[in-house]
Amino acid sequence: MSARKKNPPPRFFVDVLLPLAIEGTFTYHCTAQQFEKLQKGIRVAVEFGRQKVQTAVVVRKHKTPPHFSTKPVLEILDDRPVINDNLWKLLDFIVRYYISTPGKTLRLALPSSFLLESETLVSLRPEARIPREDTDDETYLLIEALEKNGILSLKDLSKITGSPAKTLKWVNRKLKEGWLRVHYHIKEKYKPKYITYVDLSEDTDKPSALLKKIPDRASKQQEAFLWFLSKYLPSRKPVLLREMKEHFSDAVIRGLIDRGILEKKAVAADRQIFNEISARPVRLNSVQTAALQSVERGFEEGKPVLLHGVTAAGKTEMYIRLIEKKLREGKQVLYMVPEISLTAQLVRRLKKHFGNKTAVYHSRYSPAERREIWMHALDGDSRASLVIGTRSSVFVPFKNLGLVIVDEEHDDSYKEKQYEPAYHARDLALVKGRIHGASVLLGSATPSFDSYHHAKQNKYHYVSLTEKYHRTPEPDKVILDFTAAYKEGRVKKDFIVESLDAIRQTVENGLQVMVFLNRRGYAPLVTCKTCGHTESCPHCSVSLTYHQSEGKLKCHYCGYAIPKTDTCRACGSTDLSIQGTGTENVERQLREFFPRYRIVRMDSATVRGKKRAEEIITGFEQNEYDIIVGTQMITKGLDFGNIGLVVVVKADQMIHFPEFRAHERAFQTLVQVAGRTGRRNRKDAVYVQTFQPLHPVIQYFLQNDYDGMFTHEMQERRLFKYPPYYRLIKLELKSKNPQNLYEGASWLDRALRYYFSTVLGPSEPPVAKIRDFYILELLIKLPADKNTMQARQLIKKITDKFRSVGNFRNVRLKIDADPSG
Repeated sequence: MSARKKNPPPRFFVDVLLPLAIEGTFTYHCTAQQFEKLQKGIRVAVEFGRQKVQTAVVVRKHKTPPHFSTKPVLEILDDRPVINDNLWKLLDFIVRYYISTPGKTLRLALPSSFLLESETLVSLRPEARIPREDTDDETYLLIEALEKNGILSLKDLSKITGSPAKTLKWVNRKLKEGWLRVHYHIKEKYKPKYITYVDLSEDTDKPSALLKKIPDRASKQQEAFLWFLSKYLPSRKPVLLREMKEHFSDAVIRGLIDRGILEKKAVAADRQIFNEISARPVRLNSVQTAALQSVERGFEEGKPVLLHGVTAAGKTEMYIRLIEKKLREGKQVLYMVPEISLTAQLVRRLKKHFGNKTAVYHSRYSPAERREIWMHALDGDSRASLVIGTRSSVFVPFKNLGLVIVDEEHDDSYKEKQYEPAYHARDLALVKGRIHGASVLLGSATPSFDSYHHAKQNKYHYVSLTEKYHRTPEPDKVILDFTAAYKEGRVKKDFIVESLDAIRQTVENGLQVMVFLNRRGYAPLVTCKTCGHTESCPHCSVSLTYHQSEGKLKCHYCGYAIPKTDTCRACGSTDLSIQGTGTENVERQLREFFPRYRIVRMDSATVRGKKRAEEIITGFEQNEYDIIVGTQMITKGLDFGNIGLVVVVKADQMIHFPEFRAHERAFQTLVQVAGRTGRRNRKDAVYVQTFQPLHPVIQYFLQNDYDGMFTHEMQERRLFKYPPYYRLIKLELKSKNPQNLYEGASWLDRALRYYFSTVLGPSEPPVAKIRDFYILELLIKLPADKNTMQARQLIKKITDKFRSVGNFRNVRLKIDADPSG
């Protein structure tokens, strides 16, 4: 009897990175044919954990057998890499600087359509002995379905049971009994978009001769074919099927196809299609021309450029000139903006200049759209010559990047706050520019104090643009003292009468009004006057915000909501007080004061959906509204030429915020919102309602003194060891068990203090519980004049050790390098 032949050991291996919160790479074996095709950056399907199929990205291929047994590569998902060398360098920097794991970083960078899902399939084992007579009705039906079809998904089986949970329980039970076998199938999320055209079925110089093939009795088909020729002959290009269907029935079109006269063609098409160029060439005035020349000198020096241009100075026209130059050189351009709401107006403007070379990349676009742009940029396709996007666009893998523009560079929206790694897209744009050898331009009317400090240190080339494009006059700034007005009886709800009079006068003069309040909802608090009870979220340490339009009290952290009642839930009293103000309340008040005026609200509650923000902005541009009420999203870079008045309802809400950048941001917001006026040759106005008219932020704004505000803040930050003089690293710990949380925070605090001289905490943040997780924070301060990479490596070692301690397994740890506040 011959010995059983053993399979030879694997000779080809790949190290892959999984998009999971785990350290390091994993080794799999592959066939010689797969080994030949695989490259760094190509996606593969592998089995990981309990027979779960995952998407992974190849990091390295080699022929060195590891000291453990390996699983096979199941499938190669790409014919070329989806990550290029420059993007790998950026991801590596993120892992080291933001103290993250490669898997988390990869998951955050890749569009979700690249991360494929595995579908669970079930079949009967051929050798299984199934006792038919003892089975219940449900089991009988499931077995019968599997026998008939051979293999079914859990979703298919759930249609029989009526419950996914019941199906999963049944499958697990029968797996243990040996009845079933489980298979895993990779589901591709991305599906190309196809557009169907109608074309001639044969190539002919005289297409009209085909008319003879249509019998006289088929008059509708003759009419349809003549219509087709009228569209086809001018360009000799196929005609859209949907366009033809607008004029003729399916039966008529199908008749022409059956006769062999026409044929249908499905062509893969981009989901984003922009028109050809339609704008006039940009003309710069002498001030802009001088500033542009200074910007280009900075690029020649190899430095990032900080363009400090007042609102309405024409920075976008300068950006267009720079983009034109780079595109002529065959380079690609990344144009970053902080808010999705900004892109609609900007895209309309830029696509007129650059047509179908323009692509938009942000989260309101579908994963499929983002994937197409990703691949166009990677291939150097002209359709992604200019990519406009929010912070996630910093990950787009350009082939030949020549310029990065970060517009409104001061904006806090560039900071990732929800997921890890907590990167700052403006800072990564600088790193990306360095990796690609591309020029980087940071632009703002109110630069971040960090960037302005770097410019003063000569790390950035500084360009100042102090004159408005049309030399329009500065708006009048009126500071209204709310305390004095209240004492004198000049207050109506949340408005001082001077503000209401100014709104009325402005609208009667044919101009528009912007009303700004940095708080959404109707009111932050509903309080009982009898017992003092305030409705709070049971899962978060915050009060519930009243949304009148929905009739609900809602938590803005976890989404918990309850109906608003007319009685106190604690004592039953009907004497309830609505305290504080949100944009919804302000909108209602304005409708009461001015019932004839057309009013629209723009905040996160009203701009859900890809097109709603664009609809509001376009409507306001076209004078469909007299007043726009909104949060910070209406203050950022929008160009409305007919705004004659801006009213800031409660400036103090921005100033008294518990973070070290609060005063800087309040000043920037006031300057930005004031900048929505003064764009035409008339005298506009800005009314600021405040309880503290003499506060430094208000006074520096009134005097238009950016340098004074900067100097004032820098003195305090140097004294208290804050950026830009120190780097901050915040460690946030969460747990549903408060005792365990405090023990974990104490352990980490002791370990950090052994190595670092300045560690603050553990302390509770302003919101100390979110979604039933209690929160504590530790803050490390590192001198900015020293290389902090070594300190970051040490923090990673300490935090890795912390995560390995069994007692702290249920304590979540998030590291935020360079926290925004």
